[in-house]
Amino acid sequence: MSAVLIVDDTPDCSDPLARLLRRRGHTAVCAPGGMEALALLAGFRPDVIVLDLMMPVMDGVSFLQALRGDPERKDIRVVVFSGCRDGLPAARLAALGVGEIFLKGSVDFSRLLEVLA
Repeated sequence: MSAVLIVDDTPDCSDPLARLLRRRGHTAVCAPGGMEALALLAGFRPDVIVLDLMMPVMDGVSFLQALRGDPERKDIRVVVFSGCRDGLPAARLAALGVGEIFLKGSVDFSRLLEVLA
């Protein structure tokens, strides 16, 4: 099973996803923001990161730039799970190695679980 880091400042989104992943046998760790996630990565190497884009202090794109600039962690797979509908920087995310983008509120959880496996 996968180890998943969920980076989202909204516990109403991150906590249910973490519970769902744990019930499916995955390890799921939550970080409330980009800075906290970078600190967690010092001692935890997830297989995949589920990343919100709109967060205070360090947004998702800034987190991705920091992650991709770290030679030891730059290859960690990232899936975006965000409520950002207008102005979604899809090209920028693709350039930063994001393969999948899911929009909160209209996500197909079976597809998300498939991608995270």
